[in-house]
Amino acid sequence: IKASLEDRRKAVRSNFTLVQMYAEDARKAYGPFLQGNKDIVQALSIDLSPAGFDSLAPSIDRVVSDGQALDQRLSMLQRALDNIANGLSPLGDMN
Repeated sequence: IKASLEDRRKAVRSNFTLVQMYAEDARKAYGPFLQGNKDIVQALSIDLSPAGFDSLAPSIDRVVSDGQALDQRLSMLQRALDNIANGLSPLGDMN
C-alpha cells in the first residue's frame, strides 16, 4: 500500500510540473491569438467590403494557425490534468 501511495505521489508531482509547463505554454500562445483576433475585428469594423475582407486573408490564416497552436497546448494541459485526476503517471497507466 505504501509503495502504491508513493507511486501516486510521484505521478502527481510529475504531472503537476507538466501542468505548470503546459499552462505557461498556453499562456504564451494565447497572447498572439487574442491580439490577432482584436486586429481583425478592428480592421473589419473599418472596412467590410469584399476587397477589405480579401486583404485580411493572410492575417486571418495566421490567427487560425495561432488558434490551432493554442488548442494543441490546451489539449496537452487537459491531458496532464486528467492524468492527475485519474492517478496516472505522465506516461500513462502506472499498472
